[in-house]
Amino acid sequence: MVNKFLLIIIFLGFALLSRAQSGSSECANLLNSARDAFNEGYLEDVSGYLSNCLKDGFSREQKIEAYKLLTITYLYLDDLFGAENSYLQLLTLDPEYRVLPTDPVEFKYLSNRYITTPIISWTARAGINLSMITPLQINTVGDENTTNRTYKTRAGFDFIGEVDVHFNKIVALAFELDFSLRSLYREETIFGGALTGLQADEHLLTEERQDFYLTLPVSLKFTYPGKTYYPYVYGGYALSYNLGVSALQKRTPAREVKIEGPALDLRDATTTLSHSLIFGIGVKRRIKYKYILVDFRYRLGLTNMLAAQNQYDFSNDNIRNAYFKYAMPLDDMRWNDFQLTIGFVWPKYKPRARDEVTLQTVFKNMFGKKKNKE
Repeated sequence: MVNKFLLIIIFLGFALLSRAQSGSSECANLLNSARDAFNEGYLEDVSGYLSNCLKDGFSREQKIEAYKLLTITYLYLDDLFGAENSYLQLLTLDPEYRVLPTDPVEFKYLSNRYITTPIISWTARAGINLSMITPLQINTVGDENTTNRTYKTRAGFDFIGEVDVHFNKIVALAFELDFSLRSLYREETIFGGALTGLQADEHLLTEERQDFYLTLPVSLKFTYPGKTYYPYVYGGYALSYNLGVSALQKRTPAREVKIEGPALDLRDATTTLSHSLIFGIGVKRRIKYKYILVDFRYRLGLTNMLAAQNQYDFSNDNIRNAYFKYAMPLDDMRWNDFQLTIGFVWPKYKPRARDEVTLQTVFKNMFGKKKNKE
């Protein structure tokens, strides 16, 4: 019984496959007939060959060709309404369609009346950042002249969601939500009796610090509209909110026991809101109607990351330990970084006539010069 059931399923599968292949072959023949009718001047017959298979039967590529053929046919028949509808159907199937040099001039004129630029596009990307610290003031518990402090680059990570609002194919306004971990490594050697109350030995101080941030960058982006590759540049402003600071500090005297951990929560000693400028370049590669991208950015910090009002708040155990247990108070500093991310872009295409309301026309009407009425 089971074997008979399996045989019936296999038979039906072959029957459906055979029917689909037969239908596809029939539609391919009808598309050839439509081409022949067009080339021979029987323009009224073209739509009749194509209508049934446009509903169900053509592949995507065949539909694009069929709608193009219909558009040109309607233009030659002076049926502008039919031509516009067919061309919009073509753009819906292929928003990145580009007119060929061999296309009729009427078709080129019609294409110039429509745009397919997405009004918005969504981007998700992730990558790494490398911190670059600019010290403004070195803060120590002893004599600054007896210390040697250095900052070293450490890698962090970024997860970014982005929405681009497009004015045209070239200009867009980008809004981002960036969750990042920024890391730094600080090393300091204190010589002699620089630390009051301690033996006059050399002390090696180290700190491994991680800051978590939620950042809201806004930038103006300029994209070169290529065919496959789309390079772009941008610049803008970013506001960052400090979510937390974890600093693992260690003090290693020459002749005493090393003191280390646990990690200190130094968020209260760090500026909560910080400002920065961002500058970036990147390139998008089109894959069908989506994009992958590689983005490289420099973030220039504008804010002193030390919260001066809490710098000497020794009622806070973490701040007190940074001073007296590890001898590593926070410095006045700006935090810069380089960022490299890769991502994926989902454009929201909307084929439309150029005279429809878009962001570009809204701004043009708001700020454009008004003509004097005669």
